[in-house]
Order: sequence, then structure tokens, then C-alpha cells
Amino acid sequence: PTHLTHVRNEVFTLQGLQWFLQANRRCHPTALRSSVGSQQRSNPPQSEIIDLSAKESICAGNAQMQALSKRRTMDAKTARIGFIGFGNMAQAMAKGLVEHANVAGNRITACAAHYDKLQASCAALGATPVHTAAEVAEASDLVIVAVKPHMVADVLAPAREALAGKAVVSVAAGLLFDFYDELLGQESHHLSTIPNTPIAVGCGVIACEQKHSMTCDEWDTFTQLFSPIALIEPVAGNLLSTASAVAG
Repeated sequence: PTHLTHVRNEVFTLQGLQWFLQANRRCHPTALRSSVGSQQRSNPPQSEIIDLSAKESICAGNAQMQALSKRRTMDAKTARIGFIGFGNMAQAMAKGLVEHANVAGNRITACAAHYDKLQASCAALGATPVHTAAEVAEASDLVIVAVKPHMVADVLAPAREALAGKAVVSVAAGLLFDFYDELLGQESHHLSTIPNTPIAVGCGVIACEQKHSMTCDEWDTFTQLFSPIALIEPVAGNLLSTASAVAG
């Protein structure tokens, strides 16, 4: 039977999901597995904002981007992945990576409010439990923020220094580019997303805000890590929640 999802007084069938996402995609489909574009912020001038609609503008010998990327080079085969918060969504993502994307569990570090429960959850995946967000940041290259939206600011504030130079991926619903730019600073590299739990079995969808500040290798690492277990769909920020609802 056809599955129906009601979003903002519209009815989408599963067959209509592809139409909806295609209609709101601003980049060529190949951008999902390759480099993406950017434009410079006016303040400060040395920072960059990536816009998936401007894919052609960088990543082909852009010296400025290379200068901005003076950090540990990221690679999907070796990148260390951290989870700040390890509830249902974070565990679904970690399980998908370990069981369906050939990511070794020892590349994953996580923290959560209840350490005893965290230890058990990490043991099942071969991941490493730690006590604080700062410890996760220090042990990771790509940090996934997976606490409840109202907790994000309080949880990340003590780890702001440790998060400098890290790629930060948020899965906290409703928190978009401007929120993280203010919280982490304009030199930070971050991406707002909303995944769904079928990612645990390799059948997920990750809706991503088009506007982000990741470098090319950070974006490539993110997509290469998660594309084996999820369809990665960039959409405008105002449609992020809608795309997630359509995906289910």
C-alpha cells in the first residue's frame, strides 16, 4: 500500500519524495559525492560559507581554501568520529556506520549524561565511552552533536575550545547555520542535518542544510562516511524539517 505523510497541509507519497527533494535541490546530484561550493563571509574576511548551489566555485585549486584548511586532513577511511550525546539517533548512526559502512568501532568516541548506560551502548559497537563533550572533541575529527536541541548551547559551551578545528555535524532539530555560527564562532566548521533512524540498517535519509561552513575535504568525508547508509539530500534551511518529515 502507498504510504502517506502529511506535511504542511500537503500529502506526499513515497513516490513523491524524490520529486520533492529534486524540486528543492539546488546543486547537481554529483555534488552529494564530491566537492561543494562556497562564498566568502564579509565578516571576518578569512572565513568561508559553503553554499551547495555554488558547487563550481571552489575545490579546483582554490588556494584560499587550502590556506583556511590548516588542520588534520580528513579522510573517510581514517576519520575519527565523535558523538556528543548517545541516544537513539546517535546510536542508530553509529550502528549503521559499524554494521553497514565498514567503520571500525574503535574509531568512534561518545559521551552521554548517563555513563553506565553509555558504557553498555558503546561496548556493543566497540566504541569508546568518555565523560565530557571536550573529551569527545579532542578524540575526534568529525563531531556529531546529538543532544536535545534545548541542551546544545549548555553542553557545547565548555567544549568550544576543544571543538576549534573540528568538523561539527548537528542532528539537533531546528538548530540551523546561524545558531552554530554564533555559538561556536565564525571560524568554526559546521553543518546542520536531520537524519532518520533507518540509518541504523543502511536505509536512512539525511536532510542537510545547504548553507554550511565545512571545507571540501570535510564535506567529502561526511558524505563518504554516510552515503553507504543514507541518502544525503541538501535542502534550504527553511525546508530542512519538512524534508525530514517527508523522509519519515
